[in-house]
Amino acid sequence: MASGFQTQLKCFGPFCREVLLNSGSVGAPGIDNLKWLRPWFPNVLLEVSAKLIRKRVSSKLTGLGYINFELEALADGAPLLTMEWAVIMLTRGTPSID
Repeated sequence: MASGFQTQLKCFGPFCREVLLNSGSVGAPGIDNLKWLRPWFPNVLLEVSAKLIRKRVSSKLTGLGYINFELEALADGAPLLTMEWAVIMLTRGTPSID
């Protein structure tokens, strides 16, 4: 049986590699509403989806905005893990930070 953190990393790693890598992501304020609903067992297919739920321009920091996502992981068709998080992104036209 995988720990909750192992399951979270298995779900979140592909999102980081496929969405955040080489994007305008400059950080994250943290994870909200992380829920481990049940354990994940070996040889059980993990189905993961992430969807954009909100976006807004920062009211305090010029050139930055927040994008909020919701992730859900299912095993055998039943919820296993849910979480929401925000990513701080450069807005269009803002030079990259290197």
